[in-house]
Amino acid sequence: MTEKQAGLFSTKTHSTMRAGKQVAMSPGEDDLIGIPFPEHSSELLSCLNAQRRAGLLCDLTLTSRGTCYLTHRSVMAAVSLYFRKLF
Repeated sequence: MTEKQAGLFSTKTHSTMRAGKQVAMSPGEDDLIGIPFPEHSSELLSCLNAQRRAGLLCDLTLTSRGTCYLTHRSVMAAVSLYFRKLF
């Protein structure tokens, strides 16, 4: 993990009492510290589109009027309630 990647997450740990003993817990999702990367979403979508165009990691083929479209199930589920329920 690079220093830049490591900066995305806090190292804060929690502890809790279980059966009278204190137990350390790993950081929860609420403890993550985000660093704003304004171009992240557009870069992510661009990369996913490039993968789709190259046929990389595509795990779903949609066919409409005789034309086949290679897609990513996770992307389809993220943008469509229909596909989210289907998968």
